[in-house]
Amino acid sequence: VIQCEHRGDLVKQLHEKNIMVGMHYPKAAHQMPAYSAQKTHLPNTEKLAARVISLPIFPELSITQQKNCVEMFESCLCLR
Repeated sequence: VIQCEHRGDLVKQLHEKNIMVGMHYPKAAHQMPAYSAQKTHLPNTEKLAARVISLPIFPELSITQQKNCVEMFESCLCLR
């Protein structure tokens, strides 16, 4: 899991490169319908929920696939 200021843009770019990242928290937990009756203000939670991206990680991910993911992340983040 990483944080990214422009999550939507990065997710879109990575999906276009067939790197399946996810937005693990589309909304903060207190913003979900189950908690809508409670008017809670949690700015740090809201900030993180808007920035967190789940990276592809699973036992079958090969070294080659890992390197490809890193290259694509660096490319999308303009680190190369």
